Amino acid sequence: MWLIQAVWYWVECTDHTELRTVLDATADVVHNAALLVIAAQVCILYATAGLYKFQGPR
Repeated sequence: MWLIQAVWYWVECTDHTELRTVLDATADVVHNAALLVIAAQVCILYATAGLYKFQGPR
């Protein structure tokens, strides 16, 4: 994380617009992938809870 922050700060201080664009796009993709994983986990959780209720009493 420190290395990523250092690269981000270096790009901010210098005038590397193409690299900044690539870093922004990469950050967007990573953020959206993390949200997709969280949404999938919630779906799995609710599906599992539903299946346990569908089984009925033991």
